[in-house]
Amino acid sequence: MKDVQAIPLSSKVMRISWKETRVPSALAVYHVYYSFRKQLRYCGNTTEKSIKCVQLKPHTNYLFYVRRNNEKINATVKNFTMEDSKFL
Repeated sequence: MKDVQAIPLSSKVMRISWKETRVPSALAVYHVYYSFRKQLRYCGNTTEKSIKCVQLKPHTNYLFYVRRNNEKINATVKNFTMEDSKFL
């Protein structure tokens, strides 16, 4: 995978997207995880090239991991969620 992006959509939602570098021989299932306070948490899986991770903390830096099928981690990306509007 390449061009992995983490785009904050709100103070609690981040959209993770990527481009595939090869044509998978079978239907690819992508698994997305994120690191928070030194713990790895599961965001979800998809057959698409993007996913929304929800229930995140406002203005927090997250490291996201994207994995194809049962392979090892293929790509990572880091970004902050937006600040919570009630604190602005």
